[in-house]
Amino acid sequence: KRVGMVGVWPEESQCESRWGLRRSRHRFGVLPDGRNGASSKASRLRPVMARVVNRGHRSRSGVETLRGERVGSSLSTMETPVSNHHHSPLSPLDRLLVEVDACLRTLTGVHGEAPRPNPADASVVPEGVTGCPPAPDQTGGATSPDPALESEPVRRHVAGLMRVNHAGEVAAQALYRGQALTARSSDLGARLDAARQEEIDHLVWCARRLEELGSHPSRFGLLWYGGAFALGALAGLAGDRVSLGFLAETERQVSEHLDGHLTRLPEGDTRSRRILVQMRVEEDAHRAFAEAHGGVPLPGPVRGAMRAAAGVMKWLAYRV
Repeated sequence: KRVGMVGVWPEESQCESRWGLRRSRHRFGVLPDGRNGASSKASRLRPVMARVVNRGHRSRSGVETLRGERVGSSLSTMETPVSNHHHSPLSPLDRLLVEVDACLRTLTGVHGEAPRPNPADASVVPEGVTGCPPAPDQTGGATSPDPALESEPVRRHVAGLMRVNHAGEVAAQALYRGQALTARSSDLGARLDAARQEEIDHLVWCARRLEELGSHPSRFGLLWYGGAFALGALAGLAGDRVSLGFLAETERQVSEHLDGHLTRLPEGDTRSRRILVQMRVEEDAHRAFAEAHGGVPLPGPVRGAMRAAAGVMKWLAYRV
């Protein structure tokens, strides 16, 4: 009845054979469909387990990471985690490199031209300034000798004053960056950065005036920058109100310093005078902003220490 040589079985013999095979497979824990009896439940649960495993890799910060898990004979896909840090997308190393870059730009003067026109130019009307003397019409250009500065001692004196102002603007850049770095409020950090942009104009104007006078910035620029950055960062760590109070006191002392320089400039040096007058108006605006937004008055000893440090900087920058 069997044609076993060619693999064909009659129906009744095939049923008996299948039943015997089924019994033998049950004996060894193998189901008729070829799946292992001991792992049949796990096989049915594999798709569910894969979804649970993938969901389990969602971090608390909202970053979803799908890890490659071997389920049966297939690998699930892996996605690259995406940072969701709401304060800053930069790592500490990136932030350090940004600050180093800002320091080098400030010290080397690669800011280029100021975003706003130079108030020293005759065609520019200083913003918010009344009674400012007109700038001399220098037909030979901005680098032509000023008639009032033909004396070499007078020129060196004016260059020393403008070098001090340039050093103060270098310190202002560092101060604002240090305060913005440690500010607890993101809104305050943005406002400090906006004020720092105005200080960039002051920095460029002073640097240009030094070039016109045939002089150079202070050799201690790195010292002024590093010290001011540290002070600004410490003020920010003390809290936003203390940081604003420190800013207000700094701008108050800067305004007093500019008043002193305006009285020490030669009468005929209207180019330097127009720059300092514009700077003073904006320093007063920065002080008013800090006071209006909750800046607290600093203790007397702190104000005295700030004046002493500024005195050392002015003494050195005037000479070197």
